[in-house]
Amino acid sequence: MKNILFIAVAILFSLNLMAQQTYIHAGKLIDAKNSKVLEEYTIIVEANKISSVGKGFKNPSSDSI
Repeated sequence: MKNILFIAVAILFSLNLMAQQTYIHAGKLIDAKNSKVLEEYTIIVEANKISSVGKGFKNPSSDSI
């Protein structure tokens, strides 16, 4: 039983390590809170959720936002 639990935890942990990031380069982004149109922003999505939004077009190899 302990072996099965250990394997299950190891699989879940490894899936978390392989989490993928998706970078979306938005030429124009609407800031509904301030009623403004923002230009050249990067949206980073992880696990089907937006993890960050930053000014400029970022790449996965560049510094984080």
